[in-house]
Amino acid sequence: MSVNEYNKQLTLKLDNLLTGTGFKRKKTGCLYRKVNRSVQYLFVHFEKDKDSDEEAYTLSCSLAFQYVRADKLTCLFRGESFNQGRLATGFMPLDEFVHDVIWEKYCPDLSMDEYAGLIAQDIISHALSFYDKFDSLEKLEAYFDLHPEEDENEEFHVVNNNARSCRPCLIAAVLFMLKRWDKLQNFVDTDKNLTADEKKRILEYVEDYRKPKPVNRVKW
Repeated sequence: MSVNEYNKQLTLKLDNLLTGTGFKRKKTGCLYRKVNRSVQYLFVHFEKDKDSDEEAYTLSCSLAFQYVRADKLTCLFRGESFNQGRLATGFMPLDEFVHDVIWEKYCPDLSMDEYAGLIAQDIISHALSFYDKFDSLEKLEAYFDLHPEEDENEEFHVVNNNARSCRPCLIAAVLFMLKRWDKLQNFVDTDKNLTADEKKRILEYVEDYRKPKPVNRVKW
């Protein structure tokens, strides 16, 4: 079989094995579920080992979650265009949760049913708790209070479009969505990683959003 066929077969197996978790197949290599205002993703992707003497494949398995509105605001504050298909609010490779990964390599002599079962078991045992930690904006806010900057203790990676981290603008977006106006103002005033242009965009957007809205009176 081709790599694409293996990817399709694994996706279908996981779709069946993870039914009880709420995850379902979105497309080949991707399962998802919606929780509160977030969309949670599970990505699986085979690549053929070119240097192997036998037919073998390496599997990448990543967890991700997305708050679309937060990502749109993050891009707006950064002065960038938004592309939902190329962004996620946060992600983490599954093998960073599992110490003894036994499914990283796959050879066709192993039953795909057995192989998919190993992955599903690790997802249920380790990955679901990851998703639960970030399934609300309030939890994201609390997380950023503890980890305002990237460090070795972070529990997920913020997706970057370029070399400069988008974390500061994401934090501002989360505070905006929660309407933490005083906290957001203080963050903009004190954060050293926001550029002058980003601060300007954030404050202008907040000011415009909070302007009194005109009342449309009905004429009798």
